[in-house]
Amino acid sequence: MNKIKSLQVFYNDKKVGTLALTKNNIVAFEYDNEWLNNGFSISPYSLPLKKQVFIPKIDPFDGLYGVFSDSLPDGWGRLLVDRMLNSQNINLREINVIDRLAIVGETGMGALSYKPEYSLLENKDYQEDYDSLALSCKKILNTEYSDDLDNLFRLGGSSGGARPKILTKFNNEDWIIKFPSSSDNKNIGKLEYLYSLCAKKCKINMPETKLFPSKISSGYFGVKRFDRKKSSTDTIRKVHMISVSELLETSHRIPNLDYNDLMQLTLNLTKSFEEVEKLFRLMCFNVFSYNRDDHSKNFSFIYNEEFEKWELSPAYDLTYSYSINGEHATTVNGNGVNPDLKDILKVAENIGLDKKKAENIATEIKEIVKKDLELFLLNKIEFPKGAYYEDLGTIYKLLLASEKICSSNQIYYCYFMRNEAAITKSWSLNKFSDMYHFYNEIFKAASKILTDSLMLVKAYYNNGLVYLLMKLYEEGKENTDIYSTILKELSKNKIPPNYLSGYSNHMKYILYRVNFLKIIAKLKVKLGKNR
Repeated sequence: MNKIKSLQVFYNDKKVGTLALTKNNIVAFEYDNEWLNNGFSISPYSLPLKKQVFIPKIDPFDGLYGVFSDSLPDGWGRLLVDRMLNSQNINLREINVIDRLAIVGETGMGALSYKPEYSLLENKDYQEDYDSLALSCKKILNTEYSDDLDNLFRLGGSSGGARPKILTKFNNEDWIIKFPSSSDNKNIGKLEYLYSLCAKKCKINMPETKLFPSKISSGYFGVKRFDRKKSSTDTIRKVHMISVSELLETSHRIPNLDYNDLMQLTLNLTKSFEEVEKLFRLMCFNVFSYNRDDHSKNFSFIYNEEFEKWELSPAYDLTYSYSINGEHATTVNGNGVNPDLKDILKVAENIGLDKKKAENIATEIKEIVKKDLELFLLNKIEFPKGAYYEDLGTIYKLLLASEKICSSNQIYYCYFMRNEAAITKSWSLNKFSDMYHFYNEIFKAASKILTDSLMLVKAYYNNGLVYLLMKLYEEGKENTDIYSTILKELSKNKIPPNYLSGYSNHMKYILYRVNFLKIIAKLKVKLGKNR
């Protein structure tokens, strides 16, 4: 492709200014005179409305101001661009950021467009079949090629985010439809759709969403674009938007943001506590719904041209997410690991929100999320902190969350006991309590799912309980609450002893049923001491 040295930047049909490539590959920007008289600052902190040449730093956007970097595709979109360039034998090393903006042209997210435009496509018609597109996306993620590359690029080459998506029309309006990535569950679309419905219940500002039908999955998540607005004359106007990452000129890949910072930024930019409250609701939802991929590119502001003011954009990319190391990308009052109501209310206090109102909002959202998303939040799988036998309380959750389970006769894990005082040899009431708690937790969860195999579930439960009962006798801890609880559970869930055939504690259960277990346990201890 021909080398491009400069680009004209437009907002709808108005010229905003000029981008020019300098000798050291930094892209300078200057506002147009007419825009200086009648326009607005497209990036308030970096590009104030002044007559001057603005020179960005090389980092973090490769010599580009953040507001223009927002126009560039990343993730899936960048992959498609690179594949298209490769297919046309264009060396990627010779392509700079201003070339990529020319490829974006008028198709980018937000309102900014760039001229001259460089097209990588021929003009021809394409068919949109969502299942076919989803399969093509999967193919291109796993291989270098796809027969449908042109179509995928036309529909999604200017998009951002990691997941494959298309920018399309539905009912003559602009929509985004997402497809599973190579690491996603095939039904990820339904999950995001249910999250969007729950967010709306929580009074979070959300665009219209829809679950588009599929023959190979539960459906594809679609969201109406909020950067496109239909006027009274049915013409489409672009809406200017800028992400927090690009507004602050910082990479979203570096987790350096806290909700305290976001709140202050929102108040400074919008001058509105209504917008601050919108962000507060979104923060609460992200915390309680386990959406931990709340990085700085997943928050944006839009410019309201009619009222000449900035507003928090509608929420987007809301779904269950473990993120990096299980932490929130944006910390909550400094806590990214497991923020709670105390952290949430501290953020509210710091920005000046009414404490009682903030607490009511947080409590309401927590209850709605628990009710609507509990099934998905079961996938919040972490080792319980400070508990004994944490693997017992974790592995069953992994099994329940898995679509497929494979077994092997190969031994992958073993250890040698060197310390007689290790936790596997010593017992305490906390240890008894934790172990019982996990066995009881598994029993209740399995009883809900394996309704046709309740005797099998009870067999597993009794096998664990009678093991604990034997240890309680051996440790002389009969006068404890946990002892009484286990006896009650064993009595309540009695089954014929033959159902435990093949279990490690089958004989212990028989001895329990004939009231000999305590005698044998005490005899075992006595013989051990005499030895």
